[in-house]
Amino acid sequence: MDSCKKSPRAANLLMRQTAFSSRGSGPQIREIHGYSLLNSINPADYHNCLSPNGGTPLVDATLEAVDAMYDMGKKLFKQKFLCNGILVVLTDGDENASDPNHSAADIKQMIDRIKQETVLESVRTILIGVNDSEAHMKQCLDSFRNDAGLDEYISMGNVTAGKLAKLAQFVSQSVSSQSQSLGSGGASQPISFTF
Repeated sequence: MDSCKKSPRAANLLMRQTAFSSRGSGPQIREIHGYSLLNSINPADYHNCLSPNGGTPLVDATLEAVDAMYDMGKKLFKQKFLCNGILVVLTDGDENASDPNHSAADIKQMIDRIKQETVLESVRTILIGVNDSEAHMKQCLDSFRNDAGLDEYISMGNVTAGKLAKLAQFVSQSVSSQSQSLGSGGASQPISFTF
């Protein structure tokens, strides 16, 4: 988040963060904070806010995030604000805990709806696999990316402090690029990135 604050458009950036897992009673998606201006978010609020364990409701969490982005885009569009959206989903697991009535195709349909209704000028969607060094996991996440209509899948492999720092820089550059493409009529170009 601190690196995003260095963006030339930082005063105009809205950010929302959720955490997802499944423990006992089914999928749980917890909003850490709703859409807030970047400069109004206290980084201390993120301290110990995640405790990853349990199953991975990847479909439900991604669908919920795309739906929230659609709703915010629609709200801003009605207020005559032109905006772009970027969704970054980090996961350490493959789909294994979502509502069986939801599918990756539902995500693709919602992304297509955003594009057709032009509530956002453009949308970028990025899936990042954390500790996904097994070939089977990479294949599952890449299939999910494809079925959900996401733009990109990036494999982090085994996580280190250096890789996390690189990830923060990548996310910041992607957010900044997407923000700066506002008014161009298209999405930003993908940022070249490898671990």
